[in-house]
Amino acid sequence: PPRSTLFPYTTLFRSARHGETISGSEERFEGYSDSPLTERGKRQAELLGNHCRKFTFSSILASPRGRSLATASIVSKIIKRQFEVNGRLAEVCYGSWETMKRDTISGTPLWRRREENYFIFRHPGVYMNNQGESYADLYDRLLPLFSALEKNSNDVLVIAHAGVLRCARKYFEKINDVDFKDSKFPNST
Repeated sequence: PPRSTLFPYTTLFRSARHGETISGSEERFEGYSDSPLTERGKRQAELLGNHCRKFTFSSILASPRGRSLATASIVSKIIKRQFEVNGRLAEVCYGSWETMKRDTISGTPLWRRREENYFIFRHPGVYMNNQGESYADLYDRLLPLFSALEKNSNDVLVIAHAGVLRCARKYFEKINDVDFKDSKFPNST
């Protein structure tokens, strides 16, 4: 869209979730933990790259997690634009829930607390010396980046995670906590 003289800093900000991973296909919590893209995930990244040919991005930002880096690498080769890693884009840390299958936790009292307070629920425990986080923690971590993107007049592609994309919706679209929880982002969309 053309830039407005009233809003000269309008950024074309597009975001995408990484391709499907092995852990994701097994319904495991995967925040700070990481697993490789599946063959399907690699194809999803290629489709994303081909879709992104329609746009001219001044930059591509990617989460430091391997699944986002793999997706960004594939997209980057297709659209012939280098990507840069931004640590703020890392997914929320699920603490002691990392790598656990969702169905082993769902239905527990702690799970119910999470469902009732999705945005502010702090995931319990520690994973590889990282304390579990809430989505509110993730949102606070992302605020400086979102603010900078909002003031930037360049077109940016962000490749990250569902939690990051939910936080982007909360910031840019001003959605409430219920809509935050209900936001779904299939892989590579």
